[in-house]
Amino acid sequence: MFAMIDANSDGKLDKAEITKMAEMRAQQQGDPAMASPEKVDAFIKFLDANGDGVVDKAELAAKQKARAEPPPPAEEGQP
Repeated sequence: MFAMIDANSDGKLDKAEITKMAEMRAQQQGDPAMASPEKVDAFIKFLDANGDGVVDKAELAAKQKARAEPPPPAEEGQP
């Protein structure tokens, strides 16, 4: 999936590549707001752990792993 989005094969997803992906998803889902510049910027900010303005494979994998892990158990006496 990453390689399909990475049009220039540099191992990083820049804003143009992420925007193109967002536009495709917006069209599939019938929601043009999904590809708004604000949503694209927020998506990049969410994934871009080192703040360099692009998303690399490691950053994407780290977010996917964190999302897949179950939440830590609650400590005794807490809900």
